[in-house]
Amino acid sequence: TADLARFANASAGLAVYDDAAAGRSDVGYRLQTSVDRRPGGLTARMWLVSADDGSILWSRQLEQDAPEIAILRERVAANVVGVARCAFASMAEEPRRLASAETALLLSMCQHLVDADYDGALTPIRALAKARPDLALGWASLAIVEAAVAENGTKPSLMADARRNAAQAMKIAPDQTLSQLASVSILSVLDPTAFALVERALRQHPDEPRLLRQWSRMLFAAGYVQDSVAPALRAVANDPTWMTGRDFAVRRLSAANRFDEAFREQAEDERLWPGHPAMVEQRQRLKSDAAMARTATDTPPADAAAEQAEMARTVSREPQTAYALAPSLYRMGAQAEALAMLAKAPVGAAAMQQWMILFFPGAAGVRTEPAFFRKMVALGLPAVWKARRKWPDFCAEPGLRYDCAKEAAKLGVPLG
Repeated sequence: TADLARFANASAGLAVYDDAAAGRSDVGYRLQTSVDRRPGGLTARMWLVSADDGSILWSRQLEQDAPEIAILRERVAANVVGVARCAFASMAEEPRRLASAETALLLSMCQHLVDADYDGALTPIRALAKARPDLALGWASLAIVEAAVAENGTKPSLMADARRNAAQAMKIAPDQTLSQLASVSILSVLDPTAFALVERALRQHPDEPRLLRQWSRMLFAAGYVQDSVAPALRAVANDPTWMTGRDFAVRRLSAANRFDEAFREQAEDERLWPGHPAMVEQRQRLKSDAAMARTATDTPPADAAAEQAEMARTVSREPQTAYALAPSLYRMGAQAEALAMLAKAPVGAAAMQQWMILFFPGAAGVRTEPAFFRKMVALGLPAVWKARRKWPDFCAEPGLRYDCAKEAAKLGVPLG
């Protein structure tokens, strides 16, 4: 209970009431939990109950194989608050109240999203949009999920549905944050129109964490690494227990080569979630990023030929991994192979936004090559540069073997 109160009281849109307040008329939902011992571990169960009719709106069970109560506590708290943040932030701007069954559908969608199961989120949010066609919330959420599924390559045809549903949400409630996010989700992260939409939305909702995170993501995708840091940090300041938002901020600081700040943010994450497995993974990734920033090369593996052959097999199965593997090859001293892999890396939807890996310090070597600039042009980044009339950060990095302005003019895409 203390964990959940700590998270909820620091998170936008959430509130915690103690037992003495349970009978108040403004309490809409009650969370019930139990933890049971079993052979070799623990089982936690959670229910969210409607204070109106006593119906169970959401439930979840988590297993912890080892009897580590601290880890289970953090998993329960992060799961509950993640689902609650998703659902109640979405409902916060909706003037019409959802019935219990409709709230249950929204919570089900949110659980799938917390689990990164976008395909699974489609069924409950479709049902909610059908049940309440008068609500922008349902259409906007459906558009966002459909766009994510299409973007991840699972069902590209869903993007057409996402466009229609985003338009419906904007027709019903153009000023709601969720409608505005839906309008952006159907556009490419490199579409100048998306930049204009988010800038307009932030003028209306300047402290909205979801909009700030989206703004940071779009700036970063276009190569504005340093500019992407401030909105990521503002999002965290406005919602300090948003786990994915905090990790996102650490990644932005890491990419900007601001590792002292990144490690301070990471320490705060670990203070909030002591013992959470995600924290271990995040710290290892940050330490790896910092180590690569300190040196331009890696020690070649004992069997470099076998390593390169395995990389080639990986790229043949998942072409977008070329963006991550090209810097690895470059750091191993296989520059020609790295540039050949980069040249083959997919563009368009198939790139799956993996080119952003190339903006981290560990890929600095690849960024010095003209082939890198040509790949950025092929991906479509100059459309944003031209709209913003500003070169990306890498154009000012030392050691470039090209001049951005001259290379762009040569390729027929001058900034103007």
